[in-house]
Amino acid sequence: MADAQVREARTGRLPLLQAAGAGIVVRNSIILVDFVQLRLNQGMSLADAVVDAGAVCFRPMLTAAAVIVGSAVILFDPIFQGLAISLMAG
Repeated sequence: MADAQVREARTGRLPLLQAAGAGIVVRNSIILVDFVQLRLNQGMSLADAVVDAGAVCFRPMLTAAAVIVGSAVILFDPIFQGLAISLMAG
């Protein structure tokens, strides 16, 4: 009985975590596209704008990935699980 409850609890939260991960990816890609558009408006070529945007926006994306991986450690702890989900969701 306990194993069934654990499986249900873990699978019930998986869609929430997938949605949170998708939200972070969408937010970072919107920032990247906006930064490319800003550089294009400043007169840069498309190739230079994409390279510059990638270089500038890579650090926040890496930080978000590090928070998700770091929070995964405490995800299955019943006390800190809410904190982990809120950190992962951004």
